[in-house]
Amino acid sequence: MQQDKTLGKTKKDGSMGSFRRGQLRFIWGWIIIPIISWLVFFLYVNMSSFIQAFQDRVTGEWTFKNFVDFWRSLTGENFSGGGRIDIALGNTMKFFFLGLVVNSPIQLFVAYFLFKKILGYKFYRFVFYFPVIISNVAMTGVFKEFIETAGPLGQICESLGIALPAGGLLNSSKTVVGTVMVYSVWDSIGLHMLLYCGAMARIPLEVLESGRLDGVGGWRELINLILPLIWPTMSTLLMLQITGILGASGQILLLVGENDAFTLRAQTLSHWIFSQVYKGGNHMQGQYSLVSATGLSLTLVMLPFVMFVRWLFLEKIPTVEY
Repeated sequence: MQQDKTLGKTKKDGSMGSFRRGQLRFIWGWIIIPIISWLVFFLYVNMSSFIQAFQDRVTGEWTFKNFVDFWRSLTGENFSGGGRIDIALGNTMKFFFLGLVVNSPIQLFVAYFLFKKILGYKFYRFVFYFPVIISNVAMTGVFKEFIETAGPLGQICESLGIALPAGGLLNSSKTVVGTVMVYSVWDSIGLHMLLYCGAMARIPLEVLESGRLDGVGGWRELINLILPLIWPTMSTLLMLQITGILGASGQILLLVGENDAFTLRAQTLSHWIFSQVYKGGNHMQGQYSLVSATGLSLTLVMLPFVMFVRWLFLEKIPTVEY
């Protein structure tokens, strides 16, 4: 009798062991792909980029030449016809502050008006989110046709006595950057709008009703009540935007194309890196070493700023719990 109980217990333990092994196989089956992806596309790529920053592109010898070339281009020297980093960096800062100072407030205000359920808010929600749904190729194509000298914008300007540049707004060095920035504002309105709307929808109605009873108007309601209550969502979006400061850009390749005379004037760091790797800088082989040195240098410069902003958002600005 004791032996039967022992056998039964052994069989039960064995079945539990098989179930446990099945669980482990299932878990590893799900996480093995993200682990491999992290090892290959993050660890290997970044380690390789760090090493290439100190290597000569042709000979592979250890050198600081890449950092010298980066500094020369940053100070305005257009070495090897590969474009100037100072122009790319300046445009990147323009797009970053455009997103921070213009795009984010517009997204917030649009979300607030939709939250207040103004007349036709469902239609406006669709219209503002429409550019996010449609392919960038289609949206840039529509925008380019609209701003052509023979397009709707050209006809409107002609009726008002305003002369557009002969080749169009995207073919003038004076207007190409501003035109791409205008498209970026239009294209980004719906980007975070739904996230803000979702955060506002979580606010207890009792808080807003209490504010109305105390005579709080629409502007004070937004500033004094809604903003503190949605700050966790807002701070997360701002942090993502700030940490991506060096990647701030517009649809330069789709809007301007391969017209180097104006692409180089409008390019950002993202586009500059693309041109150095893909086109190689004036049809040379990919300038991986120069790009790696540029990325490493700019990362070391921007890291303290990003860490300070993170500390400011998380430690110094209080979060309202509800």
